[in-house]
Amino acid sequence: MRDVRSSELGDLQRAARILLGHGIVTEKRVGEREWRNLRRYAAPLAASFSDLAGYRVEVSRTSVALIRRIDKLSDSPVFRTPSDRAFDRMRYALVALVLAALERLGKQTTLTDLATRVRTAAAAIPNLPFDPDQHHARLALGHAVRVLEELGAVQLTDGSREAWEKSDGGGEALYDIDRTVCRRLFPVAVRRADDQPQFLHQDRVDLGRDPTRRARRQHLVRRLLEQPVVYFQDLGDDERAYLKREAGKLGATLEELTGGLLERRREGLALIDPGRRFSDVPFPAGGAGNQAALLLAAQLCALASTAPATPPPTLPLLAAPHSDEVSDELAARIAVALGGQAATPLRARQQRPFVAQRTLREVATTLVAELRANLTKQHAAHPGPFLRDALIVLTAHDLVRSVPGGIVLMPALARFREVRIQTAAAHVDQLTLGF
Repeated sequence: MRDVRSSELGDLQRAARILLGHGIVTEKRVGEREWRNLRRYAAPLAASFSDLAGYRVEVSRTSVALIRRIDKLSDSPVFRTPSDRAFDRMRYALVALVLAALERLGKQTTLTDLATRVRTAAAAIPNLPFDPDQHHARLALGHAVRVLEELGAVQLTDGSREAWEKSDGGGEALYDIDRTVCRRLFPVAVRRADDQPQFLHQDRVDLGRDPTRRARRQHLVRRLLEQPVVYFQDLGDDERAYLKREAGKLGATLEELTGGLLERRREGLALIDPGRRFSDVPFPAGGAGNQAALLLAAQLCALASTAPATPPPTLPLLAAPHSDEVSDELAARIAVALGGQAATPLRARQQRPFVAQRTLREVATTLVAELRANLTKQHAAHPGPFLRDALIVLTAHDLVRSVPGGIVLMPALARFREVRIQTAAAHVDQLTLGF
């Protein structure tokens, strides 16, 4: 790594992982030690991320932000409630309205003042009812403010957000406002550039003597940094050829920057983080959804396995959707709306094991019946929530892909075929999973 001694490489890698995992970093989010370490290596990190991925690192007095380039859309939720439910449309709208209100305020504000301003703004938006006198609306606004607290946009200085959510006029919370962080959030819009849709924060930059080659390399690096797995089937012919030729060199560079390990398989590549520090959604991890996903993953691997005599697979095969199909379709629609022509590339799909919805329900029912005493109350009550939460996790990590009537199993799912279930006789409410 340029300008960094080998003895300092571990500290730089730790700073890189924190920046990748958080996006916007403040001292409150990571602690004084990590904050000082990140500020120390901000300059070499900015140079490395710019060269490798086309990212920007912006440093202010109170924050360090990684400004990413967006290549594809994601169905994964950005924010979750304290009970781990994905934000609904109203809560996302409230986040945006709160940010707009903060832009017009001074250094501090109260939740009551924010609620009044948001009510006024929401009244001008069709189909966005917001009445802070209603408990569900106060709770939704509290959730929106909570995620902005976590991002460092506001900081509680007095009172209690939870008390304000529960009471009608009896509770209050006072916040300091970090305007720099507020202005860095959600800089997403669409513009016309060469008749193709682009995101506003994707600056046009000079990519050097061979712009096509460098743009391709940066795009592949972004895939490795942002996606759980990069399957060769999802790449174009040029990208696939480049990655197979340059994977070793590219992997060594990324390993040096992040401390991760590039895992190479016949089907594709994955940048593995042994310490689980630069992923915002590590898996396996704690929580009922992750537990359900591990249990279901092991059963799906068993369904897809073949006998030693290699007869036909026990599951039928179906073409797996391309990972960028949704983004390609949206890009084509935007291009048409802007007066251009849709030219979405068609990429060949590969056959993968298919599991029908009926089979999924049967597997989930069996698992719940066998492990009911070890599951959460909601999952033990009915296999429906168990199956839903498990598929959300597996889909988010690209271990399965949804198709009409069921799912197809992706190669990386095989990593979890050795999951072992152990229940302690003396503690029947505990479930241990290993792989």
